[in-house]
Amino acid sequence: MEETALTVRIERLIDVVDFVARGASGAVSGHYVLIDFKAALVSGDLRAGSDAEEACWASPDMLDQYCLWKETRRVIDAGLSRG
Repeated sequence: MEETALTVRIERLIDVVDFVARGASGAVSGHYVLIDFKAALVSGDLRAGSDAEEACWASPDMLDQYCLWKETRRVIDAGLSRG
């Protein structure tokens, strides 16, 4: 709700992804744990939160046009392949 203005129903956990960001010197600049769920839309109109310029719906065949992190694409594909 906070990031997309959507109300969703969580269907299942897809994966947990650990990401460690490093600066030019190699020092850790951030550590993120991303918990990815498959969800179904309940209500709302999609809009970008304050941390994004835009939000949009994209079908799987449109994803190649976006510069996605390889883990993002892997998680999407995993969510699609398990129904």
